[in-house]
Amino acid sequence: MLRLSSASGRPLDEAVAHLLSVQVRHARGQEREARAHLDRALEIAHTIRSSYIQFMARLSEAQLYLDGGQEADGLQSLVAAMALGREHSYVNTHVWIPAVMARLCARALEAGIEVDYARDLVRKRGLVADDLSVTTEAWPWPIKIFTLGRFELLRAGQPIHFSRKVQRKPLALLKGLIAFGGRGVREALLTDALWPDAEGDAARVALASALHRLRVLIGHDQAIVRQEGELSLDTRSCWVDVWAIERLLGHAEAGHTESLRKAVDLYRGGFLDGQEVELPQTTTFADTLRRRLLRQIARAARQCEAKDRQQAVDWYEQALRVDPCAEDIYRNLMTAYQALGRSAEVAESYQRCRAALAAHRGTRPSLETEGLLKVLLPR
Repeated sequence: MLRLSSASGRPLDEAVAHLLSVQVRHARGQEREARAHLDRALEIAHTIRSSYIQFMARLSEAQLYLDGGQEADGLQSLVAAMALGREHSYVNTHVWIPAVMARLCARALEAGIEVDYARDLVRKRGLVADDLSVTTEAWPWPIKIFTLGRFELLRAGQPIHFSRKVQRKPLALLKGLIAFGGRGVREALLTDALWPDAEGDAARVALASALHRLRVLIGHDQAIVRQEGELSLDTRSCWVDVWAIERLLGHAEAGHTESLRKAVDLYRGGFLDGQEVELPQTTTFADTLRRRLLRQIARAARQCEAKDRQQAVDWYEQALRVDPCAEDIYRNLMTAYQALGRSAEVAESYQRCRAALAAHRGTRPSLETEGLLKVLLPR
């Protein structure tokens, strides 16, 4: 194709051949050769002043940089590509690869690059969310489900309002499904949890009825998949805040601090706080998520203590927003404030600890915390 397009004297055909070669070489791990083809495509775009070729080339350039871990360069190329796309209303290319474009749109949305244009691309081309975009709340998900600190459903970005006549079981089914993990949940687990007194066929009929009503309430049949005795939320249709946090925590555990910040921002309170859901799995799920998040925040704070104590303080304060009764975090915070020479904040942190424990647990600070206070603020 390269030979024929070069001989034809048609610049667009030659540029497309080079950009297809970029994809082939990149897929084979031949990055130097991929870059050489990309440079030739950019040269053609410049020579004939083609915004369309430059759009395609900058998208490929962003892909190469981002896949290679060159974040800043990749986002810079993505800014240039998306600006061209918006300006000229491009919704297709000669080298369109849906999975690649889905990842690039996800990164653009995550970074706040041409958000409206990126969302329009996703909608118009039916791009499917992948593992990266599952953390991206800005992706135009058909259904969004918030469970942390509140329970809220959004369809096409708008809250779904339920009338008073709505029975509890359909929503209880959705909450239970998420509490059990949301994917590949055995129907027997849900019937045992939600209809413990129903037997056999009666439990299955109750589940089928609740599932039908839930699909009607959500207004998106594909959002819940029923297959071979299992229920799942469709990951291509549904964004769930706890899933996003779990994925971000996975990145944070690999050392990505920015992912931890995003996870903390998404955490708005305990899982299904204030909801009438009588499932032991709810408590277990909430405790596991909270402990995992606290562990990563505490690790980030400890890493900051030697070189930036104020940053460590900020992390500890974030941890207390996640769990206001985390007594070990209060002790670390008191020590950090003392190292900064801020005795008033040491005392104030202790009083906050005392008030939180009394309000939420009906207890007092431990002897370890009391002893630390006396060491830090001797009378």
